[in-house]
Amino acid sequence: MEAVDLQDLYFRYKEEESFAVQSVNASIRHGEWIAVIGPNGSGKSTLSRLFNGLLMPTLGDVYINGKSTQTESDLIAIRRDVGMVFQNPDHQFVAPTVRDDIAFGMENAGMEREEMKDRIAEVSQATGIDHLLESEPHRLSGGQKQRVAIAGVLALQPQIMIFDEATSMLDPAGRREVMATTKKLHQQEGITIVSVTHRLQEALMADRIWYMEEGQLGFDLTSEQLFEQLEFLTQKNMPLPYVLQLLKQVRHTSLQETFLEQMMKDGLFV
Repeated sequence: MEAVDLQDLYFRYKEEESFAVQSVNASIRHGEWIAVIGPNGSGKSTLSRLFNGLLMPTLGDVYINGKSTQTESDLIAIRRDVGMVFQNPDHQFVAPTVRDDIAFGMENAGMEREEMKDRIAEVSQATGIDHLLESEPHRLSGGQKQRVAIAGVLALQPQIMIFDEATSMLDPAGRREVMATTKKLHQQEGITIVSVTHRLQEALMADRIWYMEEGQLGFDLTSEQLFEQLEFLTQKNMPLPYVLQLLKQVRHTSLQETFLEQMMKDGLFV
């Protein structure tokens, strides 16, 4: 059973509008990291909101661990299994301290206080914010805020985490913090990751990359295969980071391309 299975998926916001997502057939295995890239308006964020029932398909189906988002009795389990981290972490804060903010979702779920304390300690250590538990969320740096938001989602123990442009409002230091945390969750915790991003250097950290255009899935490639699509991405006006521009110029030369590729894969240019 796949973690995510998309079958003939279509979605539009209004009946008279064109489809924002159309004819998508794809699946994600448990423990995989998928990055979703594409130009503005290509359907990336819309697609991510279909994964946990924030939006419902117009046609087709979304299955999470074999359960359809269109089966009302399964929605609670699906939303428990799929956690979402959004672009602006300030919109996710509801409590005066980091500790209370992480606890908020667990309190709503009726969790015992001792279990809550254990989970707060566990997720704060996993996200590197254990020294910030008594701080006010709104006084933190951008990267710290987003890691607090991640910890709040992680405390509910989702199997799948969706990062919807989670680094787009951050400075380079904040992006590195969040991407390091995401990589740790993927490698050490085995969480299935879907990251929507317009930054290719972030996408290259994933196992596979989906390219969206006009609501359709244009390609589904490994990060290594993406290096063969640099000319295509340039034609689609996808901004290439400097190191990829360099790689594009030196391909098929004696320069050690594999060295540059591994640097990108390790996220050293995020």
